[in-house]
Amino acid sequence: MSIVQQILQIYTLRRSPKDIAYHPPAALLLFFVAIALSTIHLSKTPIFYFPTLASASLLAVGVSIDFLILKIHNKANRFVQMTTASLGIACLTTIILIIATNVKELTLPAFVAQLWGFYLAIIILRDALECSFIKSLLITIAAYLVSASFMINLFLDVDAFKVLQAQSMAELQQTTEQIKAQ
Repeated sequence: MSIVQQILQIYTLRRSPKDIAYHPPAALLLFFVAIALSTIHLSKTPIFYFPTLASASLLAVGVSIDFLILKIHNKANRFVQMTTASLGIACLTTIILIIATNVKELTLPAFVAQLWGFYLAIIILRDALECSFIKSLLITIAAYLVSASFMINLFLDVDAFKVLQAQSMAELQQTTEQIKAQ
């Protein structure tokens, strides 16, 4: 069975993340595919400097955090499988987000896809560490916060973010006024 099929089975909860094939080249390929997809997604919302560098850095930080967590728990031998599963899920989620940024009606499904990706990240970590859901949840939240702070501090274009935020608020206000008028 191909790695893509295995990732789709993990995404639909028909396969445990720990059962994904050990295939280092697939993990490496998924790393570069994830960078490309993330670059496309970040380019759609120009609030980050250097989208390709930001994508590569974010993924490198995420993979490094995963390795560090596994190493601390003496489970580093599960790194390739965990990375393959995590990057595969990240690729699927990013594809959904790219599609959703082009179709306004898909905002809610995109949000649900992000939540689902977060839930799967917790499940992948739980299986890799063989720990409780709560411990996996807390570690995943901490890892996401570290990654987000890294991205914000190094790559966020604050001025572009303020403009985007003002546009979003104007759209929200316009939608609210339209609803009141009806």
